[in-house]
Amino acid sequence: MPIGQLFKHWTYQVFAPGSLLRAKYTAFKSLLEQDDYAMQRIADLEEIHYGGRLVDWAMIRSLCDELSGSVEQCVRELMEMSPTRYMGLMEFFRKIDFYVRMGVDLPEPNLAPPYVIPLAGAAGDIALAGGKAAAIARAAARVPTPPGLVLTTRAFEYFLETAALRDPIKAALSRVDLADSETVRVASQTLVPLVRNAEMPKAAVEELKRALPILEQETRDMGLARDDAEVRFAVRSSGVFEDGSRSFAGQFESVLNVPASGLVDACKEVLASRYHQSAIAYRVRAGLADEETPMAVLVMPMIDARNAGVVLSRDASRGGARRAGIYVVDGPGQSLVDGSRSGLTYQVERDENDALSLAPTTTPPPLLRTGDSLLDLARYAVRLEQAAAEEENAEALPPAREIEWVEDVSGSLWVLQSRPYAGLEEVDSRPAKEPEDVPDAPVLADLEVAAPGAGAGVVVHALGVPETSPPEGAVLVTATLPPQLASFVHLLSGVVSGAGSRASHLASVAREHGCPVFVSTDQDPFAALPEGSEVTLSHRRGRGRVHAGRLEALAGEKRPELHLEETPAGKRLAAVMPRISPLNLTNPDSLEFAPEHCRSLHDLIRFVHEKSVAEMFSLVDKGGRSMTRSKKLKTDLPIVLYVLDLEGGLFPSAAQSTEITQDDIASVPLWAVWWGLSDQEADWSQGMTHVDWAEFDRVSAGIFSKDAKFLASYAVISAHYMHMMIRFGYHFSVLDSMCGPDAKNNYINFRFQGGGAPYAQRRRRLEFIRRILSHYEFEIEIRGDMLEAQLKRQSEGMTQRRLAMLGYLMAVTRLLDMALVDDQATESALATFLRKTDR
Repeated sequence: MPIGQLFKHWTYQVFAPGSLLRAKYTAFKSLLEQDDYAMQRIADLEEIHYGGRLVDWAMIRSLCDELSGSVEQCVRELMEMSPTRYMGLMEFFRKIDFYVRMGVDLPEPNLAPPYVIPLAGAAGDIALAGGKAAAIARAAARVPTPPGLVLTTRAFEYFLETAALRDPIKAALSRVDLADSETVRVASQTLVPLVRNAEMPKAAVEELKRALPILEQETRDMGLARDDAEVRFAVRSSGVFEDGSRSFAGQFESVLNVPASGLVDACKEVLASRYHQSAIAYRVRAGLADEETPMAVLVMPMIDARNAGVVLSRDASRGGARRAGIYVVDGPGQSLVDGSRSGLTYQVERDENDALSLAPTTTPPPLLRTGDSLLDLARYAVRLEQAAAEEENAEALPPAREIEWVEDVSGSLWVLQSRPYAGLEEVDSRPAKEPEDVPDAPVLADLEVAAPGAGAGVVVHALGVPETSPPEGAVLVTATLPPQLASFVHLLSGVVSGAGSRASHLASVAREHGCPVFVSTDQDPFAALPEGSEVTLSHRRGRGRVHAGRLEALAGEKRPELHLEETPAGKRLAAVMPRISPLNLTNPDSLEFAPEHCRSLHDLIRFVHEKSVAEMFSLVDKGGRSMTRSKKLKTDLPIVLYVLDLEGGLFPSAAQSTEITQDDIASVPLWAVWWGLSDQEADWSQGMTHVDWAEFDRVSAGIFSKDAKFLASYAVISAHYMHMMIRFGYHFSVLDSMCGPDAKNNYINFRFQGGGAPYAQRRRRLEFIRRILSHYEFEIEIRGDMLEAQLKRQSEGMTQRRLAMLGYLMAVTRLLDMALVDDQATESALATFLRKTDR
């Protein structure tokens, strides 16, 4: 602590004790505000951690930053109240805070060159080139691929740095909560234009200009462009996690037919697409921080496409692990992968040695030049599957591959993309024998299974991408399968579309979430499935069907939910929560109730709070030089309460007393609360004995011992103001209220937290309190085992009545968690309470 602050404190202590008291009170008020704010941040983090809320990592980091700032301010305010006694406290805070920040902060990005590399150099470095570019670079050793270049992830990081985008990105993402789709929409609307309109750093632009002529010459040398023709480019994303364990299929923008002069703007368009609404939601559900998913940009020459499509090396809907599925559209393949067209489908048989032959049901291809092209495409898929097996040392069934391809006007085949295929599910969603209660005729039958699964729900029609989330559990009927629907698939029981296929990007995402997606090309799904009707989706022998009504026998088990703790973000949060949330300092009288025994920020808050209260209740020096002093309230109730009068809270006759009675109370809010606390119908006969400030109620396994005693409580009051904390064992209530003649200034803030009973009983008590306060029109919020309630702008008389009710509520509920063993006990206690307080 600076010597100047110590000197100031000593000067006030000697020459102006009244000023010192006011300074202590100001610090105490600030400390209480920061204490309250810090506890709210802890409650928010606990709700995310224990409740599994899916929020952006930026929100978690922001909450930790706010928590850290509040705890630090609490420590500073306590040091302001008593500089000499707590000189070393800040170092203990910094130590704990260091561990929190170590767990929350992510590694600093690498901003050094190279900013552009040839595609051939991307094979071994996903962190530099992203997953898509690295995968296609590796594929080039086994299958024909076009040339290309990569704007690296370092260029992306350098772009964010030079354009000063990091702070606004963090600010926008810190409000993203998937439970509120509006937060995702707002973040996207803020960030996409911000990135799109920023300036690309000159160093990256210069590297791009130097690399481009080389790529143009490679394109001509491979026969993909005439010598006299302008080379145009396809500009696509290549995120670090893309085409890996998470596909991110269709979540980012691809810009096609780009001239050399438009390449920089196209790259920025692709980079901006990482903040599309569906892309943000996908990443957050995957538990990945924005910083963990830097993006490279893959630039390839545009190929004049006769045909294009997708190959699934093992197509479960077409015969399982021994059959490849080939999906084809004429012209570029964008309409196939964006779900707007279904295309044609062919099958290629694979024997045990991966020898290939056209499946018996396959008719001669009307689009591809020869049937050999089908075999060539299947052969490419098998080669890439075998390469992946070698890379992963797969001993059982090799990992299936999904590849995107194009046939140019000369008939040559080119592979554009290769990624893992999560589609080897069981062919049927139910056993071979049908349940007896299933109707014979489904509403829709023989549907293409784009993503397998089963489910039941109410039909919702969507002609395009819904602006708001459909109801949870709905069956969405759509005209096509746009990738933007990925924002909602985790909510849906299923999707039925008039166009699309297993080759669409949405189908890839749906398979990751276990959401069934069926395609009805022969019948209009909008006509067959009226909006508001309830239907059941299932599939059998590789074909989908839809029955009217909810058929539990077909609907299948509930899909496994995504658990936050299984994601990278959840694991990081779980690792840091022991430094944030647990309360280890439980006994203020223990020798271990000291800074060196604080192991969490919650411990520090508890320590600072207890010591600040002790400071406020020991303001009087031996010479008696102070404005006022704390006074013990004499009462028959088993409560030890100290009262500190700021101004007009006690009658003048009590000025010289060290103890007061309830008759000395002039404070309107304290008098009302005490009226309820001391109500004759409140049962205080629990064998509790009075204690002094230093005594502590010791709780073991949630049961009070025979000689249990209450820990002292306090109230800071004025004529119309009260801040009161009253504690019973392991739970406490905080009341902060203004109660005066001006209704617009009147309010009640109430907090209830803790308890010694098992968690289920504590939750019942919280529900009991919530229903009581809701009955009296309080605004209520529950997080974890903490309840907060607020009432504003009531008349003085109404505010008094509500304070008296709260006093009675605190008296009644102090041991209620022990009694609320089931719902019946809760209902009985609720009825009894309201009969008393409503009369």
